[in-house]
Order: sequence, then structure tokens, then C-alpha cells
Amino acid sequence: MKTKSLMKDIILHHCNESEWTWINHQISKNPLLGFVATPRHVSKNRQVDASIPIDNTDYLIQTQGWTLDRLVRIYFLFHLNSDDGVKYRQSIQQLFETAEINEAVAIVSGLALLPYAQELKFYGTEAVRSNIGQVFDAFAFNNPYAAMYFSEAEWNQLILKTIFNQKPIHLITGLKERNNETLAISISDFAHERWAAGRTVPAQVWRLVTDFLNSQIWEDIRFLANSNSVSDQKAAYLVCQQSQDKKATDFLQNHTKFQSFKNTLVHWEQLEQL
Repeated sequence: MKTKSLMKDIILHHCNESEWTWINHQISKNPLLGFVATPRHVSKNRQVDASIPIDNTDYLIQTQGWTLDRLVRIYFLFHLNSDDGVKYRQSIQQLFETAEINEAVAIVSGLALLPYAQELKFYGTEAVRSNIGQVFDAFAFNNPYAAMYFSEAEWNQLILKTIFNQKPIHLITGLKERNNETLAISISDFAHERWAAGRTVPAQVWRLVTDFLNSQIWEDIRFLANSNSVSDQKAAYLVCQQSQDKKATDFLQNHTKFQSFKNTLVHWEQLEQL
């Protein structure tokens, strides 16, 4: 398994000799116990910045922000006996049900890498429902599991919760590939609720409506274009620029507030931190 081999190489690159000796001993003795005991024997401060390909897919897991102990914990999950799928899933369930925050973070971070990944979806949906920010973030960001296995309804729930909590949707893997009309309409409805309450919507979320300019969403784009917020104006400009809809093309050419953007580089990345 290439993924397991690469994880081993990354761990070897980041750990010291005593840490690797302990890891190897626990793999042969009791990887389940090793998962729990990892922070007592492996650095909780050493950062790991790597890309881990998922076997037989085009997806990667990006480990920016991970510490070594998180990666080692996932490595232990690889070494649980996976010959029996039922017993393997029971082991993951046992760990998850008793997990403290960092243990839960490790489990949901590594779901896409594990044996029987598709059958472990419950832990992904639990992460989305979680009120613990670290657990939600570990599953939502730079993690392809949702893009790979979530239904449309589950995917939309993830995106909408991210928007509601004003977290960065651009860090969600598969954002473009899994976009859908139902989500676009839900974003429009959410924006109306926020505007009615005198609140705003992060400008970058409108990137998700570009291909779905029904009459309601089109009125939203016109509203953004006439806003006093430059970021909202830029969002409307980018939607019109990237849409194949003729009314968006015409609006792009003629709307006065867009004239100042035509000689400058405007892109969604400018709106990601707003």
C-alpha cells in the first residue's frame, strides 16, 4: 500500500530514534493502545507539512497544521487488523466513542486514508455535526473524505455550516467539483435571512452560484453589484465574468460599478480572507 509506505517515510523524516523505536514496538504489540498513548511518546509540537496521496484515487490529504502525533495516530489506525471489516470498524468505533478532542481530530483527519473508508462515513457526519471547532475543521478542511463519499445532502450541510460559522470554504476539498444547484439556492436563501437581519454574507460564497443563475439568484447578484461593499461588488463582477449566462455577460459590460475592475486583476482569492 503506497499510502502506508509514504506515511512511514514522512514519520521517519520528522521523528527521532527513540520515537520511532516506540512506534515500531507498539505496532507489533498493540496499535490500539499506541493510538491512545502517542502524545506521551511522540512530539505534540513538531509540525508536519506534507501531501499524502490516497491509494487508487486522484485525491491528496494536505497535512498543513498537523503535528507529528496526529500523523502517528493515523499510522497506528493503519496497523489495526483489517482482515475482518466488522472487527476493524468496531475498533474505530471503540476509539471514537471514548475519544478526547485530539483523538477525535486524528480519526476524522485520516478517514479517507483508512481501510473500509466508505463504511466509516458516520464519523464524518458526526464531525460535521460537532460543536467542537477542532474536530469540525479537521474533517472539513484540506480533507477529501466529504468530496469522495458524502451524498449531495450531506455535502451541502457541510458547506452551509462552514458558511454559517464564517469559516473559509475555499479550504474545502472538492468545492468546485461537488457544487450543485440545490446548494446555490440554499446559499441565496441564507443570504436573504442574513440581509433581513442586517447582517452580511462572506463575499466569496457567491462563487458557488455562478452556474445556477435562476431569477432569485440573479436578483442577488444585482443586489451585490449595487452594494456599497467593494468585496460584494467584486463577487458580483466575478460571477458575471465566469457565468455562461447571456444576461450576466451583458450586465458585466454595462454596469457602471464594474468599470473600475476591468483594468485590474480581480479573483476569488482576494475575497477569501474577508
